Amino acid sequence: MSLFSYLEGVKRKTAFDRGSEALFFGENSYLLSSHEAFQPYLHPHIPFQVARSNILIRAIVNKRVIERLYLSRALLAEKEGRLGKEEFMKEAVLELPFLLHGGEKVYVPFFSRALNRIYAGDYAKMERMPYKRILGEFDSIVVDPFDYWGSALFDSHFTRLVKVAGKDGALAMYDYDAERLHFIAPEGRLEATLPLFDRFLHNPARTHLMRRLESVGAAYFANDRDGFYKALYEGRLLSREALLRYRKIALREGREGPPLLWEEG
Repeated sequence: MSLFSYLEGVKRKTAFDRGSEALFFGENSYLLSSHEAFQPYLHPHIPFQVARSNILIRAIVNKRVIERLYLSRALLAEKEGRLGKEEFMKEAVLELPFLLHGGEKVYVPFFSRALNRIYAGDYAKMERMPYKRILGEFDSIVVDPFDYWGSALFDSHFTRLVKVAGKDGALAMYDYDAERLHFIAPEGRLEATLPLFDRFLHNPARTHLMRRLESVGAAYFANDRDGFYKALYEGRLLSREALLRYRKIALREGREGPPLLWEEG
């Protein structure tokens, strides 16, 4: 049994189901049901999958908002002589989530880079064929955003995850609602998820959390096994009891368990 699997069994109950991301998904998941390409994301089972589904929901909202703004309100602003359409759009999209990739803003990550240039400034193409077709049915041109943009999509304004560490495109992202570290491969896939603050940890401290998490992420990407355990224990992210119990399991399975950190010094 891996440490990650073991911790799933001793994790402390969190407020994830009442958190902002779970509520956002609950209120907006209907948007995914309208498109066949997004059906696999309709029923997330773990917090990472909720984050992934919410990226798509925010992308769908962006697409609709940008189209509506340009094709109606920007046109009205131009007719009334208040602002040109381009100037209007520059201000109108300021609050929308985006991914900054290669110096370009990506507002609709389930589209290719070329199509995203339409939604990031080349708006006039929306009024011309063949691009006009993407205003309606677009399932046939959807790309897998996680394959296409990779892990960078999780370190963007499309999620509430916080970057802790990274190496060669791989990321360690902290989920505050779920109290977990997600380790994400460069290809945008989940490598492992680490529940923190186990149920044996009395009065868990959540202050100065980023500094403590950074040590865990750095040790993970350095393949420093003992350093990984040490960062979790000394950072008060896992309890002595949890690590001791896992050590016994590992030894029974013929593997090396966590070092007895509390006996050092």
